[in-house]
Amino acid sequence: MLHKPNFLLIGAAKAGTTSLTNYLKQHPEIFICPKREPNFFGFVGEYCHSDGEADQGGKERYEFLRKLSIDDIQAYHSQFEKVKDEKAIGEASPLYLYNSRTPQRIYEYRSDIKIIAILRNPVDRAFSHFVYSRARGKETLSNFFDAIKEEEIEVKNIWYGSRHYVRLGFYYSQLEPYFQLFKPSQIRIYLYKDLADNSSKVMQNIFQFLEVDDSFLVNTSVRHNQSLMPKNRVLHNLLTNQSQFKKLMKKFLPEKIINAGKNIRNKNLEKPKVDFPVEARNYLISIYKEDILKLQSLINCDLSHWLENR
Repeated sequence: MLHKPNFLLIGAAKAGTTSLTNYLKQHPEIFICPKREPNFFGFVGEYCHSDGEADQGGKERYEFLRKLSIDDIQAYHSQFEKVKDEKAIGEASPLYLYNSRTPQRIYEYRSDIKIIAILRNPVDRAFSHFVYSRARGKETLSNFFDAIKEEEIEVKNIWYGSRHYVRLGFYYSQLEPYFQLFKPSQIRIYLYKDLADNSSKVMQNIFQFLEVDDSFLVNTSVRHNQSLMPKNRVLHNLLTNQSQFKKLMKKFLPEKIINAGKNIRNKNLEKPKVDFPVEARNYLISIYKEDILKLQSLINCDLSHWLENR
């Protein structure tokens, strides 16, 4: 029997999407696609030049993500073959919020699908994204303000440039197409701060939206996909780089040794010591102000605290 997803978690990136996905997985009436971020609707029919010229950095990012994603409908549906009697069937791919062509693709696939998005203050989201990139060795600049000034935010093509700290935070522009295509009753928007401060209430609301048992209690004590920095970069690379040899060795090594390696890796991580310059925050607030004000009206939510200087 063919099972299609009836809900999607579309982002935003670095806004609690991974944690929310793991919370949803705990519910016995919810089936979550086993592949992390399949990105199907972000890549089916997608080209790196869909919105204009792509530079080398953008092309590399496009090719890298495409290799990790699913762009074949049969392969996508195979992700849901193990659905039994779960009522809510879904997957999470933050790329769906960022790619402007995604809403139409989703609508053509299933017009009655439910859409969930979780949004974080775009200023804090941008900084978290920068720290995450620094921790993984993908960002060469150590100063956040320098990094965001290097980003070309006026470029329309999402496959242009290697930095997307600022561009990923224009939520109004990204959400508006969804509200134009889908009924408001099919869309739920949540805030990252609410998930962090009152996760039980947020999860109950989501369960009601997905029409599953809303009395189910979720363990929300574990935070996922945190932006942590390795204390020792050489050791971190040794433990995380996935060579063919390491993949082969994993098949033969005892589970105790594999788990010991994971423990060493985790102990080698710590919260990053990265400054968030005041001028960078003020700069981003000025950039996002118009989009935030429009977003308030779109989702009927007071976001004035996102515009406050700290």
